[in-house]
Amino acid sequence: MIAPLRKIIVLAIEWLWRFQFLPSLLEIARKFVNERFMSCNDVLGVLLEGSAAVGVRDEFVDLDFEVIIKEKRYKEGVFLADETVYDGVDVCWGWISLEKLESKLSGWQNDINLWVYSTSKIMYDPTVKVEDLLKKYKRYPEDIRREKMFSYFYYGWAEAPYNFEKARLRKDPITAQFGLTNAVEIFTALLFIINHNFVPYRKWRLRELQKLKKKPEKYEEKVKQLVQTNSFSSEAFNLKRKKVHEVVDKLRELVIQEGVPSENVGNDMWKYEPKYQPSV
Repeated sequence: MIAPLRKIIVLAIEWLWRFQFLPSLLEIARKFVNERFMSCNDVLGVLLEGSAAVGVRDEFVDLDFEVIIKEKRYKEGVFLADETVYDGVDVCWGWISLEKLESKLSGWQNDINLWVYSTSKIMYDPTVKVEDLLKKYKRYPEDIRREKMFSYFYYGWAEAPYNFEKARLRKDPITAQFGLTNAVEIFTALLFIINHNFVPYRKWRLRELQKLKKKPEKYEEKVKQLVQTNSFSSEAFNLKRKKVHEVVDKLRELVIQEGVPSENVGNDMWKYEPKYQPSV
């Protein structure tokens, strides 16, 4: 027992010793940008996006860059997305102009785009134009946030309990589950707006959800119960009906606390027109 244990300890110490001297992902990212893009006159800036930018550190992480180039060169369409392996890390990049970047953010329409660029890291920005642009979209104006909360609640409620309940009564469990799953996605996205955040990509949404303070009690547990499909029995759907009403009631309470007029999310909600489509 002692010899194998000693071997494990020695290997662990060697691994830790090597690891402390390995370059971090951000160091690799900066080195790659310096070598590949800084000498290009057409490049106005470089953003690091995706998993590496939000702090994910596992064996699946790669480096995703968006390279901002002059509008004239962007319109010529000669720059193509590419990928490579650099210092043992998968690297990929695409191209965009500053004008195109702003069009993706203007009007506060796409909440996922807003999240992507608010969490990106600026790797290169000699004229500070990229930083100046992104500063304008760091946080929702409060009137827009209220409209977003109402819109998400409206569309989520329309999926479940409304469409879910109609399909359940029609003995159409698959359609009922579709509505319920769509509602869960919309309600989960809504929680980020309630917490003054933008909406993350779907693949990071549950990871980032853990950081939110304002949400229904045991929300993650209820999500699992609502989306599971191991049974289409009446008993299972009656339980889901109860759970979705619990979630909706708490979300209604939260959005009202955050400034949405109570009449907008009451029984006559259908009288009010939502201004935004959910980004899911």
